[in-house]
Amino acid sequence: LSKFVSIIGGIVEHGLISRIAKTDFDERSILPYVNVGDGSVGDIDASTSCCRFIDGVITNTRKMHQVLVALLPSEDLMDVFSRIFSYLDSKIPKILIEADADEKVQFQFPVSIEGKRRVVMEVNIMTVTMNNLS
Repeated sequence: LSKFVSIIGGIVEHGLISRIAKTDFDERSILPYVNVGDGSVGDIDASTSCCRFIDGVITNTRKMHQVLVALLPSEDLMDVFSRIFSYLDSKIPKILIEADADEKVQFQFPVSIEGKRRVVMEVNIMTVTMNNLS
């Protein structure tokens, strides 16, 4: 089961990490802001776009879930996705921190309040979307 975590890890660390470059949350803050509320499905506006990195994490995790839901017993599925979520929960902040510190990567954490809200909103959308996988 840990093989599936490694697959998502490889996708995030090698396939999606380049999408962080040129992500500007201060600039993205002018895009529509959505309050995801208490986490119920209806609270997320489907038209809200996350940055390419977060969108890639959501898309690839959703695809993995669609495949595994048909193949694994529910207990194994819960175990796999518990591990995947734990991995993402620790790895995504590290990736963003490393990108901010790397002079070669054109990424900086936002400085404006609106940009900081945008990061929080997009991460919240990712979290709620993944928690609603069924």
